[in-house]
Amino acid sequence: MGRGRVHRRPFKLSAVQQVASGEKRPAQVCREHSITEGVLLRWRRKYEARGEAAFAPHQPSETEALARRVAELERLCGQLGRVRKPLLVLGQSTEGSGGLRPHDSPGGTWGAGMRYRFEPMSERHTRAVAGWR
Repeated sequence: MGRGRVHRRPFKLSAVQQVASGEKRPAQVCREHSITEGVLLRWRRKYEARGEAAFAPHQPSETEALARRVAELERLCGQLGRVRKPLLVLGQSTEGSGGLRPHDSPGGTWGAGMRYRFEPMSERHTRAVAGWR
């Protein structure tokens, strides 16, 4: 189901002020502007409650703005996690100075049940992995 027409702030203010000042009757304003009485009534209630600020764009409160910022940062952290995991598997770190290596154990190879630890890679190894040569 569609939203219907969208009216701009000056249009709404003009219609409501004509009725509020007694210049025109609600039915006359509705006919002239092709709006329903229900729409005009809703606009009048907003105007009575908030005055000139009734039809201004919504300004988020400080709490809403902070909540939006936290959500944005959480989304970015999730994206960073998806980028960082493949780099760590390749033996690189996102900082370029370390990576995952097999824990010191006999054989020292990657395998099932192997424990891993984070340790700095040598500069030579970092350049070779990054393709600097």
